[in-house]
Amino acid sequence: MCWFLRSLMVICLLAAGSRAFAVDPVAERRMEAFASARENIEVIIGIAPSIAPSLETERFQRELGLQLARGNGPGWQTTIRFQTLTLDRFELSADRLVYFFDPSTRQEDGSKPFDKTFVVVLSGTGSGTSYQVIEYDWFLESTSDVVAGTSSLRGFLASDLTTAIDHAYRRLMKLERGEGDQFVAVLKGGELVHEEAGDGLIKAGEFYAPVNFYLDRKGKLLNREFIPWTYLKVEQKDRSKVDGTVVSAYRGILSGRRRRVETYAYRLRANFPATEITFIRRDENKSRLAGYLVKTVPVEKPIKSEEEVVPQILQQGYTSRTGALNLISQLEQPIVTVNVISGESILAKVPLMVGSAKSVQLEVPNDLVRLGVEGDLQTLETELVDLVARRAVLMATARKAGKEGDLRALDEMETELKAFPTSRQLLQEITVVRVNSVNEALKQKNKAAATKVEKLCAAATELVEKHLDENVVLEFLAEIVELKKTIEAST
Repeated sequence: MCWFLRSLMVICLLAAGSRAFAVDPVAERRMEAFASARENIEVIIGIAPSIAPSLETERFQRELGLQLARGNGPGWQTTIRFQTLTLDRFELSADRLVYFFDPSTRQEDGSKPFDKTFVVVLSGTGSGTSYQVIEYDWFLESTSDVVAGTSSLRGFLASDLTTAIDHAYRRLMKLERGEGDQFVAVLKGGELVHEEAGDGLIKAGEFYAPVNFYLDRKGKLLNREFIPWTYLKVEQKDRSKVDGTVVSAYRGILSGRRRRVETYAYRLRANFPATEITFIRRDENKSRLAGYLVKTVPVEKPIKSEEEVVPQILQQGYTSRTGALNLISQLEQPIVTVNVISGESILAKVPLMVGSAKSVQLEVPNDLVRLGVEGDLQTLETELVDLVARRAVLMATARKAGKEGDLRALDEMETELKAFPTSRQLLQEITVVRVNSVNEALKQKNKAAATKVEKLCAAATELVEKHLDENVVLEFLAEIVELKKTIEAST
């Protein structure tokens, strides 16, 4: 009977384990469908009045369609349409997409009409045809940055526009799993690879930005969350399977699996020569940080060795009056670590793909509490130096008086040393600074500042106890007593 029960328990445990580690067939089918999905692409070309008469739309539509098909093959199902603008100068932006289409449009079954819509604006210039391109992703419900340029010859316009669309295009992939700083994902349409494109759809070294999709029990979208300061670097690709490393300001941000949460990522490109980063203090006023030191260093960790390796500083500068600083994009270092420094403290350390956006904002922890503590402790340190110097002068004067046999001077020095301020007074002041500042930091929910205050006050306490030791005065007072006895005996 016992043998039967033990066998039954083993079978139950094995069955439970197989269920725990089995692949969800529904999720697997969804991944396969994602990898084989064609993208329904719309291209809307807005033509300025100055070039509308000279542009052969039918021929241009055919040339552009062939160029796009050559670059993306069966992965794209493209629709191209034209729209005449009323202005020669039209500045394209996300707010002006409503002039071309309605993002709230839905089909009869409630689905969205396209996967992506590219809006192109063409206008005449003295040196050729200028173009602006922006991508709207119906799935992400967000836009890319505007890619702009000039085509010198009309014959090259279709080719130049194809390149601009590729730069604005944010290819999607879906995260399959993440563990530590590693991830595995599935590329949308990755199985639809044609001979001419090959593996050029995605390359090692490319970067993607992750987005969390929160779903209800029925799989309906509740909310999207664009994960800040986090990048996925592609290392290897096998058709639709992609694996690589996670570069993030947050440890283990993509590790583990959460129910009803799906993570997607879209491709990033450094389309801008520089990125203006503005630093804002994390408080109610959202005040800007002016005059703060900013350093950028490579993301890669320095090689461990017996000697300390100092990271290479790529760029360095101080924030302007508006709390901003321009960082220059560098091809050899597409992603850098941005360090915001105040005094000897690093307030923030985040990775940034310079050039992937024209401007970004970084909220920095409120360091006013720490600055106040450093100011108070600096005052106490100045007072400590003064006390140590005064004590040394009194002791030297007392020794001189002892050598000269001046009892009156020795009495005066003894009285002054007995009334000399002790370390207890300074330590009490440090305690007051520590308690008040820690409470203020915790009130602001700034644990990092509270920890820094504790360290600063601990270092100040150690300094006071080391240089203003009361035993030094007590031992010297005993020495004065011996000196007075010697002088009295000699007289």
